[in-house]
Amino acid sequence: IDSKYFEEIGTYDEGMTVWGGENLEMAWRVWMCGGRLVHLPCSHLGHIPRSQPYSFPGGRRRVEVYNYKRAVEVWVDPEYRQFIYDHFEEMKDLSTGDLSARLQLKNNLQCKNFTWFIDNVWPELFIYNRDVKAWGSLQNMHDPRCLDNHQYLFQAPERLFFEACHFKLATQGFSLTNDNLLRTSLQCVVLKENKEGSRPMLEDCIIGPRDKWTHVKNGYIKHERTGLCLDVDPAGVVAMTCTPGSKSQQWKFTRYV
Repeated sequence: IDSKYFEEIGTYDEGMTVWGGENLEMAWRVWMCGGRLVHLPCSHLGHIPRSQPYSFPGGRRRVEVYNYKRAVEVWVDPEYRQFIYDHFEEMKDLSTGDLSARLQLKNNLQCKNFTWFIDNVWPELFIYNRDVKAWGSLQNMHDPRCLDNHQYLFQAPERLFFEACHFKLATQGFSLTNDNLLRTSLQCVVLKENKEGSRPMLEDCIIGPRDKWTHVKNGYIKHERTGLCLDVDPAGVVAMTCTPGSKSQQWKFTRYV
């Protein structure tokens, strides 16, 4: 990006404080207002952090959430905002300050809407309550804890956790899709070993395996390839031979479609 284009596209949002959120805001703005972002193979980028001769009013987390809220209210269509606020409840009732200048910039640049962005730039985006059979927290009927992803965001396999239920989608949001994937926003639940006693894992849904699961409402969750059922033991979630009537193999989602 050169300085001329940076100025034409609206520089930074001066209503944001300190830092955090400006990278996401600018990415949305560039794509939706006629530009594009590209990967340059074999390129190198250096980032030298400076000291912090500034403070975060109200704490760093509050500053970042405030900045993200400004970006969301300007660039995300109203029908999509609730999905974000469901995951980040602290953002929902936070004030954004005056957005009139950024909304005017969006109008002046004749920017496209967020639906266009999803359809053309990010078609892989998974929306947790669309094209699904069930969604929300997934709770065991015997040991009333829930599956938990610990907000894992990376591609390498990670274990699936079993924690006290708090029913917040950011860490305990799971969906059973119409094509029988059991997944979070980014990861799918998979079995790496095709044997009884194996531990379910979270793995990237795009580049990793896409194991399929069958679920009976308020009942078992069966791994289609192995025929094993999700169960619980003192160490957490485990795949075991299906046992009719076993309470520890019965699960319920918060919502069924």
